[in-house]
Amino acid sequence: MSTVIARRGSLAAIGLLAAALVSPTAMAETASPSASASVTPSLSASSTPTPTPSSSPSQTASSTPSASLPTSAAPSATAVPKASTASPTSASPAARLPVARGSKTQARLAVAASPAPGVLDGQAAARLAGDFLARELAAAPGGILQSFGYPDVGLTIDAILALDTAGVGQDSAAAATSAVAGSLGSYLGPDFGDELYAGATAKALLLAIAQGQDPTTFGGFDLPTLLDGREQQDGRYTDLSQWGDYSNTIGQSLAIIALGRFDGTYSGAAVDFLLAQQCEDGGFRIDPDAEDCVSDVDASAFAVQALILALGPEDPQNVQALDYLAALAVADSTVSRAATLQNANSAGLVAQALFLGGRIDEAVSLMTFLMDLQLLCDAGEAVQGAIAFDQAAYDERLGQGAAAASTDQDRRATAQAVYGLSTVSLLDVTSDGSVDGTIGLTCTTPPPTPAATSPVPSTPAVSQVPALAETGAGDSLTIALTGGLLLLLGGTLVLVGRPVHRRRH
Repeated sequence: MSTVIARRGSLAAIGLLAAALVSPTAMAETASPSASASVTPSLSASSTPTPTPSSSPSQTASSTPSASLPTSAAPSATAVPKASTASPTSASPAARLPVARGSKTQARLAVAASPAPGVLDGQAAARLAGDFLARELAAAPGGILQSFGYPDVGLTIDAILALDTAGVGQDSAAAATSAVAGSLGSYLGPDFGDELYAGATAKALLLAIAQGQDPTTFGGFDLPTLLDGREQQDGRYTDLSQWGDYSNTIGQSLAIIALGRFDGTYSGAAVDFLLAQQCEDGGFRIDPDAEDCVSDVDASAFAVQALILALGPEDPQNVQALDYLAALAVADSTVSRAATLQNANSAGLVAQALFLGGRIDEAVSLMTFLMDLQLLCDAGEAVQGAIAFDQAAYDERLGQGAAAASTDQDRRATAQAVYGLSTVSLLDVTSDGSVDGTIGLTCTTPPPTPAATSPVPSTPAVSQVPALAETGAGDSLTIALTGGLLLLLGGTLVLVGRPVHRRRH
């Protein structure tokens, strides 16, 4: 939660303490707007924050591939020594290696060249979700989305990147990008003195690249140089902060992705450090300092994308990570998806990584799950297009009807869900090809059902004379002629009837 960092003095300390009381994941987000800073939303907007669950051995054991990592690749069970922030020693890698994928972004929606079932529908759903985010950005004070009443630059960046992947709302995205540039001092840390948050710097660098800005001057900062300066001798990108180092695997992955896209190279030491966070089941832990290696779904989704950029999808450890995510994504009538993927945030991130890694069937399974959580015409206008956090949130929104108002949870869930709907990865996200405005959700009201009517009884021919209410010269003439014919008919009947009467008497 980057918003607390954006407050000065005592407010920052109070925010840190409050976040620590909420959950360990929230603490990491608060202390470093980098990291999970709304990239891994774990709090709902309700009075009782709902953490996004991390995978545990019990949750993933049934779906973990039987093969284990080679002994040499398995991470140490002991904590990785934390780099000192008091006197950081920046590593100056002797050489940076070329990334496995080119630094230029790939064609938008390339996966649709051979569309899998549901992919095209997912892209339409992504655009509708983009409509919701564009409306939220346009209404945000100063162009920055709010979290718990405070500006949240990290969440705003998430929304902009989501619009870029959806390909809509570029006018809102561009305005929000300018607002972010004006708030970078508080987001990155320099506004608070000798502070610099690695994950936030990486995320801002990725935004600048996606939005076609100059990363060396964006918001008055040379982002690539600042981020390079946070790499330590062991390859870890760390925070420089009076509140401690809360850098994590998500920030490490973002740094590799952002710098790789900037100049087409990566630090071998940084990738080695990321690989050292891989657990035996193939996933990645979020906290490099944790004594035990317990895989975290969201951290694994980011790590997979960073490793595909640096090493390619066929790297053995990356294959293990993709197997881990693919196993979690399975969902049909007999196999239940792990609890960690029953929310839109994690499902969107995992689907994004699986699409990039070529695991299309599993990714489409998650895409379908996300589309089922999208609020459409049967929801209140304010939340139409949004992706609900989970089934309970979806049901709650529908129950609110027209009175439903957008919340922090809606914005966070939608921003990450779009990643899984659009099929566009963090390696490819770009504003190129995006359009201004939104496509709009067309909600039509079905015509009323005609009221049931009783059959009209048949009537004699004479009753077919036009009603008197239909006036006009032609109608008067018709009435006169009809009357004459009736008189003539009556006279004829009288004449015909008389002889008969005489014969019968």
